[in-house]
Amino acid sequence: TTHTQHPRLAPTLRFRAATWTGNPYATLPCRRSWDVVTMPGQEYRSKQAGHDQTQGLARSDPALTRLIGRSQEIEEISELLLGQDTRLLVLTGPAGVGKTRLARACAHQLESSFRDGSVFIDLAPVRQPSGLMSTIARDIGVGQSASRAVDEVLLDALRSDERLLILDNFEQIREAGPRLVELLVACPGLKMVVTSRAVLQITGEHDFPVQPLALSGPCGSSELASAEQLFVERARTVDPRFQMNAENRASVTEICARLDGLPLAIELAAARLRHLPLDALRSRLTQQLDVLSGGLRDQPDRLQTMRNAVSWSYELLDPNAQTLFRQLAVFPGGFRLDAATWITGGWSEDDTLERIAELIDTSMVHLAPEPDGEPRYKVLEVIREFGLEQLEASGEMHAIQQRMADWCVDLVVRGRWNIQRRLNDRPWLLRYDQELNNIRSALGWLESHGQAGAMLRLARSLGWYWYSRTLLNEGHDWLTRALKAPGREPIDPRDEASAMLWLGVIAAYRGESDTATKLIRTTLDQFAELGQEWEQMAARVILGFTQSHQGRYRAALEYLDEALLMLQQGNLEDPANEALTTFHIALAHLGLGDLGLAEERFSEALRIAESIEDTWGIASYSRALACVAILSGDYRRAAELLRKSLRSWMIRGTVHSQGTTELLATAGVLMAYSGSPEAGVTLMSVEQRLRKVLAAPRKYPMRTIFETGELTARNVLGEQEFRSIWQAAEDITLDEALDHVWTFEPESTPKASQPDRAGVELPDRAERLTPREQEILGLVAEGLTNRSIAEKLFITRGTVRIHVSNILGKLGASTRTEAVDMARRMGLLTSS
Repeated sequence: TTHTQHPRLAPTLRFRAATWTGNPYATLPCRRSWDVVTMPGQEYRSKQAGHDQTQGLARSDPALTRLIGRSQEIEEISELLLGQDTRLLVLTGPAGVGKTRLARACAHQLESSFRDGSVFIDLAPVRQPSGLMSTIARDIGVGQSASRAVDEVLLDALRSDERLLILDNFEQIREAGPRLVELLVACPGLKMVVTSRAVLQITGEHDFPVQPLALSGPCGSSELASAEQLFVERARTVDPRFQMNAENRASVTEICARLDGLPLAIELAAARLRHLPLDALRSRLTQQLDVLSGGLRDQPDRLQTMRNAVSWSYELLDPNAQTLFRQLAVFPGGFRLDAATWITGGWSEDDTLERIAELIDTSMVHLAPEPDGEPRYKVLEVIREFGLEQLEASGEMHAIQQRMADWCVDLVVRGRWNIQRRLNDRPWLLRYDQELNNIRSALGWLESHGQAGAMLRLARSLGWYWYSRTLLNEGHDWLTRALKAPGREPIDPRDEASAMLWLGVIAAYRGESDTATKLIRTTLDQFAELGQEWEQMAARVILGFTQSHQGRYRAALEYLDEALLMLQQGNLEDPANEALTTFHIALAHLGLGDLGLAEERFSEALRIAESIEDTWGIASYSRALACVAILSGDYRRAAELLRKSLRSWMIRGTVHSQGTTELLATAGVLMAYSGSPEAGVTLMSVEQRLRKVLAAPRKYPMRTIFETGELTARNVLGEQEFRSIWQAAEDITLDEALDHVWTFEPESTPKASQPDRAGVELPDRAERLTPREQEILGLVAEGLTNRSIAEKLFITRGTVRIHVSNILGKLGASTRTEAVDMARRMGLLTSS
């Protein structure tokens, strides 16, 4: 019985609508001004926001657990919904990322902003698009009519409302998306927040991707990241005594990182502390889906375990998308489009991209652009583990893993020469960085499946990469394992010799000179038998700097001069390694005390590196020239060269490297000599700390310069102050130390701190022309072109070009004609 003018009931039972709980079909199609009266013995269940304890807003923000780490998202969503342009906001994200909790919190935040409140509608039980409108009607209290369609009744009921609808779990009925547009068009005061693992692709949709929780706190702060906060809070619900401290923080951080910051996964993991100690939980997370179960029983089945949560999304994919998803699970480090296309074994890039787009739209894959601007795609680790399970169940595991390994070998072999010869190598280095986890996975798989030949080819092709990125300990491990790995396929002797060559490089880097010499001499003989000229040259260079590291400079020059001759008179055309060989020749001359010749050769190496934009060479050779400038007393030039070196290391992306330790040591010596010994000791301390991490001992001849700088600082400061500054520098970060290099400007040179230059005086610039440069200068004066000079002297045109450039630089001339004129006035040439 209803009556709008009932004198006693109207003031107390005036509701938006009500549903008889005793009879679900006895629902009244109510409007705002109607009253609803319960029959004796029956109860009402109000659908007005804030009154329904099971379907309405009170469920949208259950205060039993605190929402962590979402304040910024709530603010952004609220701002969008309160604006005029956003009426349909879709919160998208992968399983377990917390879309529902976020939507509830936003509804609670915005409750007072909508005249008619908000209603939370759970669509998870709805499996057919046709059930959408009837579910919305039921949850807002609009009854069915025998004479009118539910759509008409619903539109009529909402037409004048100012209400926010929260539609949760829309992904399985995406085909019903256009019905939402109909509602919004017909009801101008209506706004919607939809949670979905997939975008709806409808008019007016504003996609709001919900990201996992942050995995690291503010820079320089001890504050917990939001993922860690969530773990600690949920851990205390099962163990009230649980505390985060210095001893267990690393374990908590690692757990959250392995779970990619997914709130559901973190909550399920924290619940496991009922049964497992923290460290045991961390170690067992290698099989995440088995551990992440046992969720709260009042949650839907799909949220009881991570496997159920991911399976819900997987089942919504079409068969082709399911196939691609499980195949892409073999990439632990993410992938680009070329890798994904390779792995399909026959799809075109367009077809692959279309399916990847579907996986992104359904939150199974996410886009993670790289610094080079290329699109890269990743699968969250717990979702990837589910994909691997499906791949194993499909019987495709071996074939897809083989394709992934083949792709890694192909990629690395294609980029090897660019990296070794520093020819536009930065894109390749960055690509190898991106693919490193995939490469590691491929190496392990090849080893475990008896493919020693492919494993060895992959490992040895990474040689310069291991060196350039200061990953030589890892490189040593893989190279050694590859050489010992059993295999059914024959080993290419070139791969074997190359692997041993790089093991020799690593031994030299570690200061194991005798081991390095033995290995390289063996490979030199092997390369000679195989007729590999470039490798023979490289082996001689390595033997040369190995001798230099031991202080055997004249023996080093014999190997290095031979290597340079091969580069200049052979068919190698390798300017980067010509510069590298020249650099090591300069180091040997520096060790012999010939400062002028060392400077000349360092300058030549730097000019070659700059001509081919070899950032590694520019960084290394600039720093070496800074050493010469320090020994010459030109401290301002030394500071400029160090900044130039650091700039190149940063461009290259290898600040945390052996090259940086050399730079810090050189800067420390500069500061010690130029009147800032305290700053110098600070940098020396940071340098030694970094060397220990990188296992990179100091080597001759630079070792002598660095040790002399330390001794100078000790003498100036005194032993006690020196040690105090050294120890205090343990709290200085690498970035803070490098800031000193950027900003340091040396003052006038104190006489007492002048370095010992072993009696070597810098000659006049004209006297620094080498015999070869004087010979070429004479031919230039005769009017010969570079080509004619190269043919006459049996060297390459590139070498002639470099020599001419050196001559111009040393004479301070801008043209060949000016250089000839200046040389005649200096008496270097006789007038013709």
